[in-house]
Amino acid sequence: MDIKHLHHLMWRAGFGTDLSQVDKYLKQSREDLVKDLFNPKITFTPVDIATKPDANFMDKFKNLNKEEKENLKKINLEELKDMNLQWQRLLVYSEDQFREKMALFWHDHFACFVPFAYMMQLHVNKLRQYALGSFRDMLHIISKDAAMLVFLNNTQNRKKHPNENFAREVMELYTIGIGNYSEDDIKEAARAFTGWNYDEEGNFELRDPQHDNGVKTFMGVTKNFEGEDIINALLDNPKTAYRIVSKIYAWFVNENIDETRVKELADFYFNNNYDTTALMKKIFLSDWFYEKQNIGTHIKSPIELLSGIRRSFALDFKDEEVLFFIQKILGQILGHPPNVAGWKDGKPWIDSSTLLFRLKLSDHIFNNSEFDIMDKDQAETTSYKGKFKKMGATITMSHLYKLTESKPKKEAKKILTDLFIICENGLANQLNTPETEDTQLFTIQYVQELLRQPEYQLC
Repeated sequence: MDIKHLHHLMWRAGFGTDLSQVDKYLKQSREDLVKDLFNPKITFTPVDIATKPDANFMDKFKNLNKEEKENLKKINLEELKDMNLQWQRLLVYSEDQFREKMALFWHDHFACFVPFAYMMQLHVNKLRQYALGSFRDMLHIISKDAAMLVFLNNTQNRKKHPNENFAREVMELYTIGIGNYSEDDIKEAARAFTGWNYDEEGNFELRDPQHDNGVKTFMGVTKNFEGEDIINALLDNPKTAYRIVSKIYAWFVNENIDETRVKELADFYFNNNYDTTALMKKIFLSDWFYEKQNIGTHIKSPIELLSGIRRSFALDFKDEEVLFFIQKILGQILGHPPNVAGWKDGKPWIDSSTLLFRLKLSDHIFNNSEFDIMDKDQAETTSYKGKFKKMGATITMSHLYKLTESKPKKEAKKILTDLFIICENGLANQLNTPETEDTQLFTIQYVQELLRQPEYQLC
């Protein structure tokens, strides 16, 4: 593994390389590095912020006065914020980097938001806990998730009055995709999902009086389909494997799909019962994953960008509320996808306003400056308005000072450029050299210059 290949793997399988461990990583083989990504000895850490509802919560809620209800809503909003911040910390500091990266992928695939903190906590933890397991298991689990049932209106899906929303999306977005099912398939599948609901603690329950036990015809087969049967039928269709692998390839390898390779990987995924760990190991261990055309072609999403900067400098914020503003300005709030289709990845992340802020983000952090809040088409996540106070970030640079101390400036520039820029080998020769003779000040100034470059937006 050379340094470009190392950063390529660590950015695609996580949120950037732990820069204090670069020398150690470079001494490891590709096989050992990939093996560490799937370390089963790492204990799963759930997000644990939101308050579990008491029994008969809804009955109690109905009897509260207006002020008491508003107070509960404020508590719920604060818990949603805290959940966002706790998950962000896991993205940055967890040893289980690939689990968090894979969970972020599934968070986009199963895009879901409801304004109930405990439900969203259950949803996020399911995405994280089952991220590296079987997609077959995950689809069943998420389909019965309380947040998903609310988000896609399946709680309104009743016998003789079916709601088709969940049935449509499970085919259009989560499995076989548009063009591979009919409107009649949607109607019949919706009947199979009638009565799927949840109890007051967010556990799945089938409400028999609301469930349609009649015979249904789905994908040309007639029988008494249950909801689980519909899901299994979709999973037994190889088109589901192809669609999921196509999204994984675009997300982790290259948005320009190699059809031959994707078909090969889809067959592997299907024949291995949708084993996500086996699929991703196959990708990360392949020679083609490290080919030049796949390196430095991915535009970092806002969460990737922010998490990567925090990871590089062990950033600590005096008031973490600032992280909500950064997410809002850049157009991606963790835990709050914009709609059922998720975020539009790649070039849509960049527009005239977000690019300018991306290029200035490191200056705001290093210089502790203020910035204006620009409205985005996102739900409000905070009561603050207007200009936010200074960043208040604590930055760790000691690991970088050690790499550049006693080095000639030309060599120090090359070292730092290789750490932060993955897609352009000649950039160190193009950037101005800080005039200072103070090694630490040189390192700070040159790193800031690197983070201002458009190339830093790519990995």
